[in-house]
Amino acid sequence: MLEGFGLYPVCLQIDLDSYDGDWRHVARFRNSSGWLLVAEAEIWVGDKHKATMPLIVGCDEWEEPIPSFIAANLLRCASSLPQLCDEFPPAELELLIERERSEVRKRWLRQSNNAIARIHEAGEHAIRELEDGVDAQMLASNRLIADLGRRRRMLPLDHPGRTAFAAAIADQEDWQTGMISWLADRRQELRAHFDAQERQASQGLHPRLEVELLYVVNWHHAELPAYEVREVWSDAIRATRPWPPFGHAKLDLADNQLAVLAAISGRGYRSGSMPVPPPPATQPLLPANRLTVDWATLRNKLGVVAAQEPEPDPASSVLRVKRDLDRERFGPSQDASVGEGALPPDYKERVARVLNLEALLAQHSPWTDPWFEVNELLQQARRALEVAEGE
Repeated sequence: MLEGFGLYPVCLQIDLDSYDGDWRHVARFRNSSGWLLVAEAEIWVGDKHKATMPLIVGCDEWEEPIPSFIAANLLRCASSLPQLCDEFPPAELELLIERERSEVRKRWLRQSNNAIARIHEAGEHAIRELEDGVDAQMLASNRLIADLGRRRRMLPLDHPGRTAFAAAIADQEDWQTGMISWLADRRQELRAHFDAQERQASQGLHPRLEVELLYVVNWHHAELPAYEVREVWSDAIRATRPWPPFGHAKLDLADNQLAVLAAISGRGYRSGSMPVPPPPATQPLLPANRLTVDWATLRNKLGVVAAQEPEPDPASSVLRVKRDLDRERFGPSQDASVGEGALPPDYKERVARVLNLEALLAQHSPWTDPWFEVNELLQQARRALEVAEGE
């Protein structure tokens, strides 16, 4: 029984998605409501308690009855905490519980009749097996008597063996007489045993049912709102809050208290507000040994490098690769003739432009508009560098 409520009806919201069985067992209860009445029936035969059976009846909001084996599925679903109900259960539940009580009585009587029939069949089967066993022994004894009589007749009239055969035949006939008497006694004992069991089972044909009501439930089910609806609802709750969330509320403190907070909070302090932690320091995106580029100038001038740009490092990737290629092409003896003196005067500026545009390209996310613009400028600078190297 629901603690503290007794027979007072309670309201529960059930969760059909928590049902462990087949979803079709509870499909009819979606987006609906109704009533459940749970009771307990005790079956007494005479002064002996025989069984205790649950009784579950229910109806929907239109007071249409729900079969008990289907209504029991609602009790296997998770539910909310019980709440007081301001409605009274329909009178249809009392009729349903009486009908279910009659069904339980009929089911008990059917089970009792089946038990009596099984006892009767068991008795008949036991007697039949006993008689079959005695018949098999009597048949073997008759065959033995016939064989003994045949052998006795084959002997002469004055042979002493005829007397022995006659005595053996007499013993077998006496045994058969005793076996018939034993069969009758044993059959009577079996019948008395099974008759006693039938009389005991027949007492179940007069049961007494005591029904105790446990609790009444007004159940209802509603589908959860969609994600978009929940988001709109949460936004409305946040917009209509009477107080701002913690961490942004104004402090109504004295001046000395604000001074103490200012000294404690340090850089993140704001006048009249809760201390705000300072923003995290930005990490350098490039190593310290890379060139420093004026990105604003490059963006404003569409990639035109300022005059004060530093010269590229002689050990940079472009010069190093070019010198390696020159050594492989002309050999170590011709390396001095293909040195920096043979290059155009603006060769270093073009190399610096390529390096700066490569560094700028690394700062942008790939496949974005700024990345495409810088990449186009980089390709132009590389082609200009290749032209200068060809000269």
